[in-house]
Amino acid sequence: MILGGVILVLALLHVVTVLLANRAPSESVVRYDIPIFRLRYRLLHLDREMTVPTWFAVILLASCAGMAWAVAAIRRRLRQGDVRSWIIFGMILATLSIDELVAIHEVLSSRVRVALGEWAVGPLFYGWYLPVLAVFGGVGLILIPAWRRLPGTTRWGIAGSLGVFLAGAVGVEAVTGWVVESRGMDDPPVQGGSWDLVALVMAEELIELIGLAALTCVLFAYLRPQLRIDLMPPPAE
Repeated sequence: MILGGVILVLALLHVVTVLLANRAPSESVVRYDIPIFRLRYRLLHLDREMTVPTWFAVILLASCAGMAWAVAAIRRRLRQGDVRSWIIFGMILATLSIDELVAIHEVLSSRVRVALGEWAVGPLFYGWYLPVLAVFGGVGLILIPAWRRLPGTTRWGIAGSLGVFLAGAVGVEAVTGWVVESRGMDDPPVQGGSWDLVALVMAEELIELIGLAALTCVLFAYLRPQLRIDLMPPPAE
């Protein structure tokens, strides 16, 4: 509930930010001349880097990575299997957290676009996800046996939440790329964009956050019963 409330607040602040951006002078938007505008736009816009929504996504991914490694540590101490799989899963989540922070995929997108050449159109306009899916998909195959041994609720919770995340990160991104490329743009405009494009950008980021929030809850629910932490001193003999 708390994570859902945070996502709702971020969505509302994004809408306000977009409305204010469209009312600001064009030169102020481009150069960020107005301190108040710079503050609200650079901190609250869902589709920009180094913002509060980006920070929130980084925290969720880093938390999920930490919980995956905690499961690995507990299973190692109890001499249970699948320790390596949980370590690898945590590494994947940590890599996504780092990418969310420093936007490696933005650089990768331009490189893939050059490599694709005339094929970089429509859904492939933002083609960063092609090599990413290939690498993570290959690594993910290693994790399938461990995933199948999880309890049903956890197994399908992880699959569902990651599916939602990928639907936003890849699915909606591909549709956004098709719209942007068909209109002769390089990126969604900072100001004055059509509302269908604004809605796509907002949907992409919110779907990603919803998937990450769901994954956080699933991993926490799986980890909590395994923790054996007693803060009270042992009874006197």
